[in-house]
Amino acid sequence: DDAEAARWYQAAADRGFARATRNLARMYETGRGVPQDDARALALYREAAAGGEASAHYKVGQLTEAWRVDGLAGVTSTPATWGGTAYVGTWSGAARAINLADGSTLWERQLTPGTGPTGMVDDSPLVTADRVYLGDAQGRLQALDRATGAVVWSERLDPHPLTRIFSSPVLVDDLLVVGVASVELALPVSDFTFRGSVVGLDAATGAERWRLPTSSGTDGAGVSVWSSAAVDRERGLAYIGTGQAYEAPAGPLSDSLLAIRYATGELAWSRQFTPDDVYTFFSPPPLGPD
Repeated sequence: DDAEAARWYQAAADRGFARATRNLARMYETGRGVPQDDARALALYREAAAGGEASAHYKVGQLTEAWRVDGLAGVTSTPATWGGTAYVGTWSGAARAINLADGSTLWERQLTPGTGPTGMVDDSPLVTADRVYLGDAQGRLQALDRATGAVVWSERLDPHPLTRIFSSPVLVDDLLVVGVASVELALPVSDFTFRGSVVGLDAATGAERWRLPTSSGTDGAGVSVWSSAAVDRERGLAYIGTGQAYEAPAGPLSDSLLAIRYATGELAWSRQFTPDDVYTFFSPPPLGPD
């Protein structure tokens, strides 16, 4: 019956299935199997749309603001949702779990000192059944307990003092793939020392399994990895883009798309789009080829 269907949809929605969330929203909208509740229906449509359910977007034109979280220093990450909760990192260096029904804070965890640019969280969180993973402006990747926000593990991805994680972690099997970047390009220094990389970490422990440098040997420093990986399970590849060099000569993996065998970290192939791209905030004109 309808009530039983609503219970099944709720159970599936709690596990993160966007289509079930959309179906449950429709039941609340029409009052089938559950008490009719427009506010609840709109919150569920919103959650389903955020979860990738395209058919939920037709309600967008009918949406009104349900709640607002004020007083934040700033947010550049895209919230990730799971089971009626949104997870997001803020410029004050905190991770928050927000109730999608009313906007209340379920938990908040301070991950950095939260002072200035080195205290921010820039990337978008990765959420699983029991973990929330996100990087910070101190170059660390954090694993939090999804229910409480407690830190399960925290790993610094590069010893350089200006390392900063803009790349959102991606999970494939039990492996996290994430790019490593640095804001060293914003300093007027004469010799740049940071070299970018892509790393694969054990999702349970944070232990590093492999690292693929994007700048090495006689290449110029830099080649931060600002972007997030896309995974092709059929080919066993993770695809990710790289940035420019901070000093000459720009290496062959700068401004490139990399295809990485994620089981081993081996580079399968690369395609460079802008060779000889050297740029920092204080570079002399013409400030790189693009």
